[in-house]
Amino acid sequence: MDILGFLHPQDIFVRATADARRPLLRAIAANLSSQSGLSDDTVLTGLLNRESLGSTGIENGIAVPHALLRDLSKPFATLVVLERPIWFRAPDDQPVDVVLGIISPLELSTEFTRALARVCRVLSDPDILEGMRLASSPNEIIARIETASDHSTNQLAGGLPPTAPAARTAKMEGRP
Repeated sequence: MDILGFLHPQDIFVRATADARRPLLRAIAANLSSQSGLSDDTVLTGLLNRESLGSTGIENGIAVPHALLRDLSKPFATLVVLERPIWFRAPDDQPVDVVLGIISPLELSTEFTRALARVCRVLSDPDILEGMRLASSPNEIIARIETASDHSTNQLAGGLPPTAPAARTAKMEGRP
């Protein structure tokens, strides 16, 4: 399973704004629910239940909120790069500005756990992380991820579209 391979340009938000963790999770849940067909409440509840077990912040300004849910046929992902970092209760007490939201079928929990560990290692790569923070469009983020993966362990090979529509930005706190 290649989690980042489930990202599509329309699900990448560059220079987004969020006031706090909960409104950001609500916006991520709305995007994931529109992709998956699950209700916003189902996705948000899954993300919040996972957060209640401990923060999904992984240090260096990265968070990977995720949930294993029933009634999914495949994983779905949304990437948000924030204009300004927000507090996320990360273990290093640093605010986060790169947030990858993921939902996956409950039946794929073992495979998902291994894939989640790989994606956390990839996102923690300083070159990839810097590239995401400097990107001004979903196209740039995808290109930076692909370029970095070509020069590293190829953990992200395949699955990412080579082209994407025009740049998209989003104000995340205004979403339902």
